[in-house]
Amino acid sequence: MTDCNPSSENRILRRKQLEEQLGLSCSTIYSKMSVKSKYYDPAFPRPVRLGKGSIGWLDVEVNAYLLMLASKRVYDVDSTC
Repeated sequence: MTDCNPSSENRILRRKQLEEQLGLSCSTIYSKMSVKSKYYDPAFPRPVRLGKGSIGWLDVEVNAYLLMLASKRVYDVDSTC
């Protein structure tokens, strides 16, 4: 019997879901993907084509990107809260 529920590693995020997960706007997402943009990020997850005019992002790649960003965090030791 096959399981119809996709695992998190096979889950596809649509653009709105990607915006919510990353906390980024649509324009920021596309700026990070465009090599012509000053905000281009070569590590940003690439979309996968789902059909004509339809794309999505692999959840596992988005999570890996977030972990990579988290590993590069800078803590300001001089800040006062």
